[in-house]
Amino acid sequence: MSEELRLPELFRAEAAEHAAAIGGALAALARDAREAAAQAAIARGAHTLRGAAQVVGLTEVARLTQAVEKLLAEVGR
Repeated sequence: MSEELRLPELFRAEAAEHAAAIGGALAALARDAREAAAQAAIARGAHTLRGAAQVVGLTEVARLTQAVEKLLAEVGR
């Protein structure tokens, strides 16, 4: 199987891992909204997902994760 054909499959696996990490970080934020490590984990996960989505041509996913990044930047101010 060519690497190009495997990219969507790899993205799904990576996305599931990052979504789980983001979910855990959101739970931590629910307990303490000032938890810097949780905020950083969400930002890192969203940023990584955005890049991966762009690579496989998932423009809407990339836009959504970019919006999450912008929201986090606003909240962090």
